[in-house]
Amino acid sequence: MNVYWTGLLSFSGAVVLETVGQVTMKVGTRGMPPGAGGILRQILTNHWTQAAIVSFIAESIFWTWTLHFMPLIIAFPMGAICFATVAFCSAYFLKEHMTRQRWLGILFILIGVVMIGMKA
Repeated sequence: MNVYWTGLLSFSGAVVLETVGQVTMKVGTRGMPPGAGGILRQILTNHWTQAAIVSFIAESIFWTWTLHFMPLIIAFPMGAICFATVAFCSAYFLKEHMTRQRWLGILFILIGVVMIGMKA
């Protein structure tokens, strides 16, 4: 497998893990008591929050690998695709409300990601 595909696969893994981490963190914070004690209790007792933390750690490993294979000037802006994937998953799985204006913003983000990716 060449460097391009290795970088793209590691980037894709990072995006998936970031999205999973964000969504599971949101689920894990439902019903969380306010204050620092509530946050610590969530980290220690809530399986959704723990899954999010594991996902973020794994995402960091994939992201580090991505940066080994891709220039930062391309990888970092393309990382904005996470805004779109998290929005899609939030609307679909968490039933969060997405307005037309937000969908339009997501579309512009995706257009920007494609434009950056085409220059890679």
